[in-house]
Amino acid sequence: VRARALEAQEQLDLAWNAYVAANRIGARPFNPDAYDEYVNQIMAAFPSAPDGDQEPLAKDVVLIVGSPRTGSTLLERILDAHSEAQGLGEISLGGELLQHLPSDGQKPWFSRARNLSAAVQNKLRDLYLSPVRELAPNVTKRVDKNLTNLARIGLLGQLLPGATALVCQREPIPCGLSCFVQDLSTAGFPWSSQPDHIRRALQAQTRLCLHWLETTPLRTIDVQYEAFVGEGEAAQRKLIDQLGLDWDPACASFFLPRGRGTTTSSYAQVQQPMHASANQAGEKWGERLKLFG
Repeated sequence: VRARALEAQEQLDLAWNAYVAANRIGARPFNPDAYDEYVNQIMAAFPSAPDGDQEPLAKDVVLIVGSPRTGSTLLERILDAHSEAQGLGEISLGGELLQHLPSDGQKPWFSRARNLSAAVQNKLRDLYLSPVRELAPNVTKRVDKNLTNLARIGLLGQLLPGATALVCQREPIPCGLSCFVQDLSTAGFPWSSQPDHIRRALQAQTRLCLHWLETTPLRTIDVQYEAFVGEGEAAQRKLIDQLGLDWDPACASFFLPRGRGTTTSSYAQVQQPMHASANQAGEKWGERLKLFG
């Protein structure tokens, strides 16, 4: 709060120091090299899409994945405004599936999630789809905005044929700055307290985004934040069309209060219309921006 107040008063040196101090509170250990290796191992475990054509059993599912502060909440709000879609928030079903993978000694989850038997796939698919459809019974698109599913796209591609993943990306410097000045949960994002850790984590996540876009374990749509915000309603219309829905004018007024509220760090931003000026919001920090690039 103090950092934001100082920033609003243009006392940028004091504001920066306050952000640094605030990020030290609750900071958790983070090893960038270990995180890089974790991402490398996931990509090695899922080098290509599942073999063969699969029946589109989950074409009603839309996954929103990527790094924090890449427009994921914005996308969910736009889709949730559509009469045929419902945003489910940051549900944990994707992560809970890992508890039901076949056991194999001390092997990590991604080593146990490749080439699952049909019986295991059916079990896991039901564990995900049944509660998702119960949460949103009367729509044709159900939107799961748990960003940590980015690591699990290879697994979800086996279980949810026909689903679509919106892969959110943003330029690294504004994304890194935004992560630093927001109160992200260090439990979910232990890398979010230091600029260098933020930079390394975002680089690793970008590699993972590109891997899924290239290998397409399920249908993917690349959503670049700067372009999406800059194009305004035209980008919204294109997205709705890509998801096979007719345009709903309510999507253009996504910022109006309706239904489930927003509880993420993007709360303030999604209470207002999209505007391209968001792309230049961090320029005032000058040389400090290099910490994230």
